[in-house]
Amino acid sequence: MMEPNTPKPAESAASSPTGAPTAGPPLPAGFKVGIGSISDVVFGLALSIGSLILVSRTPQNGHELVQGIYYFGFSFLIVILVWISFRRIVVVLPYETEATLVVNVVLLFCVAIEPFLFYVLVTTSTVGDDASTAFAIDIGVMMFLLSALTYLLLREERSNPLRRLPQEVVDRQGRSILSHIVVGSIYLVSALPLFWIITVAGSAVRDDLWYFALIWVFVTQARWAMVARPQLTAEKSGSSAASSRGGRAEAR
Repeated sequence: MMEPNTPKPAESAASSPTGAPTAGPPLPAGFKVGIGSISDVVFGLALSIGSLILVSRTPQNGHELVQGIYYFGFSFLIVILVWISFRRIVVVLPYETEATLVVNVVLLFCVAIEPFLFYVLVTTSTVGDDASTAFAIDIGVMMFLLSALTYLLLREERSNPLRRLPQEVVDRQGRSILSHIVVGSIYLVSALPLFWIITVAGSAVRDDLWYFALIWVFVTQARWAMVARPQLTAEKSGSSAASSRGGRAEAR
């Protein structure tokens, strides 16, 4: 005798073939598709274009060879520093909101045009002032966008009662906001026409400000690392001591 057909409950899209649920926690309201893979492509493309610029300019002597490597190294250093700061932010960013998406897109645009502006700057003399100004503004805007992205991250962290990030990560991100604002301000100020006209030892003051900004970044990073190292050592020692006391208490 055939049993009557009974309606079966619809299978959930969040279930596996065995019936066990596999869906994770619900996504936050502002969740958007990440652009991490696109950012990696843009940064890689910026570095590749810089190397192509170096290849396209065949040096005629040793001086031009060293000069070409120097120019490429400067552009390479800028892109790498921005990429490191960008990755440190997006790695701990919980999810992507409309604000962070807009900041990311504008930042990637500035990164994409950096090799072009630098190429125009080092290969042409007719628009040297304009190219130098545009390059300084581009780098300054990138630094301020990094500070804005870090601010959005810290704001999200403060609004989260669970406090996902360790305190040392929060402190480092907070210091990076100040660093990016200082470097961005130096580059934007250097874009003033006055700093292109005034020269010191045959070099425009604008170039000297760029070098000073990079040196300042490395010096401050080294100083913060020296300050943070004893604190981390003390915290590890305190946690180890607490663990050992707990172990002895359980043994008793």
